[in-house]
Amino acid sequence: LVNEVVVPASLKDAFNSLSPDKDATVQAVVDRVNDPEVPKLIEKIYKVPAPAAPRDDIFSVFLTGVEGLNKPPKVTPSEQIRLNTAIKPAAEPSRLGVLTKDTAGFPNGRRLADDVIDIELQALVGAVRTGKLVEALAAGDGVDANDVEFGTAFPYLALPHSGSATRGGTTSARSTTGAAPTGGVSTGFGGAAGSGLPVLPVSVALTGIAVAGAGFLLRRKAV
Repeated sequence: LVNEVVVPASLKDAFNSLSPDKDATVQAVVDRVNDPEVPKLIEKIYKVPAPAAPRDDIFSVFLTGVEGLNKPPKVTPSEQIRLNTAIKPAAEPSRLGVLTKDTAGFPNGRRLADDVIDIELQALVGAVRTGKLVEALAAGDGVDANDVEFGTAFPYLALPHSGSATRGGTTSARSTTGAAPTGGVSTGFGGAAGSGLPVLPVSVALTGIAVAGAGFLLRRKAV
């Protein structure tokens, strides 16, 4: 969400075209990370005071990693998801990740159940700097969990809700159990046998590959 909450509209396309190693070379983007607009808008609407700039806390979350958590040595500021694999998975994960002392969660990597929107809103209004949640925004966006349970086998993601015609002009219902689809490769990424079309979108398959590689440094541009 860096592009959405930090980068100004005039630079969004240009930012998306950059490779991460060039992020810090665009001074206008660095300036906005240090002095983002969204906290000022929140202050006007919700009367929650915007933290003073420069925002070294936001700079660390978005561009370098957090000291003592997932900041690598000799880091070049760049917008990436960084994961410290020395931190063990949490037995009882918190959807708010590091903000609630669950250091195995976002922004240390990004688990499927991490509530990234609420976490980043809290970070923008100062929760990283103070170490405390901002109560005025505690309700967040009101979406605290996926509406369908995740699966128990790779790729773990629940199938999307069907909204398009897939057979003969009719809409076919998708599974809402979160179970992985069945069928061989010839049916299209695990599509149901006998189906002429894949039921697992390529985007979901690619996301699964990203999850499988979570032990490495993950690069991602928010679009």
